[in-house]
Amino acid sequence: TMRDWEWMDIAMQVDVAPEDKVEIAEALRADADFLGRQCLLDYSLLLGIHRIPQETTSDPVAREEHITKLQKAGGYVSLDRHKVYFFGIIDVLEVSSMRWRFQHAVFATAFHLVLHGANADGITAMPPELYGDRFYTFALAEVLQMEDAFQLTSQEQGEEERRGVLGACCGRRPLRGIERWGKLWTRRRRGLVRERMEAERVDFLRRISELEKEVDELRRREAHSSAPSSRSEESTTTPTTRSRAVRFST
Repeated sequence: TMRDWEWMDIAMQVDVAPEDKVEIAEALRADADFLGRQCLLDYSLLLGIHRIPQETTSDPVAREEHITKLQKAGGYVSLDRHKVYFFGIIDVLEVSSMRWRFQHAVFATAFHLVLHGANADGITAMPPELYGDRFYTFALAEVLQMEDAFQLTSQEQGEEERRGVLGACCGRRPLRGIERWGKLWTRRRRGLVRERMEAERVDFLRRISELEKEVDELRRREAHSSAPSSRSEESTTTPTTRSRAVRFST
C-alpha cells in the first residue's frame, strides 16, 4: 500500500489506453461531484493493480481469457497487457461538520501566521467542493497523467476570462484547479525518474512491435515453405498457423 507522495516519488503511472483514461476521468468526476453535493470529504482514491501471473502470460489464449474476465469485472488493461487496474473510492462516510470547519479555520490561520499560507491547501479539512476539486485534479494530473486535459485553446482562454468557467472536455474542472493544487505535488526527483521511466517504456513498446513483426514474418515463411499441394490441406493448415500467432495491443 502506498500513499500519494510515495506514488509520485517512484514515478508510477497508469499506462492504459487514452479512451480508458477518459472513461475513468468521467467516472471520478461524477463521483466527486456527488460526494461534494452530499457534503462528504476525507475520502481517498483506491487503485488496485493486478499483475497477470507468469504461467498465464506464457499462454496467449489463457492470458486473453484471463484479461477478458478482469475487464468484465471493471478492470482496465495496461498497454503491455501485463497488468489490470481497478479504481474505487473509499472512506466516504465523513460528513463536513462544525468540527471540520473549525479545524480548517485553525490550520489555515496557523499556516498564514508562519507565512506559509499556500501550504494550507494541503490540509484535509477543506470545504467539500474544494476537497472534491483537489481530489479530481490529483487523479487527472498525477494518476492518469492527462496533462492535455488542462490545456486551453486561445478561444477557450477568452471564454474563461469572460465567464469564469471552462468548457467541458472529458469532464474537466476549471483550469484554476491545476493552478491552485498543482504546486502541492511538485517533486523534483519525481520529474527525473519519470523522464527515465517514460523513455524505457517507449523503448519497451517499440521492441514489442519489432518482435511482433518478426513473429509474423517467421509465420509467413513457415507457411510458405510447408504449403500443402492440395487445396483441402491448405484450408485446414492455415487457420491453425494463424491461431498460434501472438497479438499485442500497443
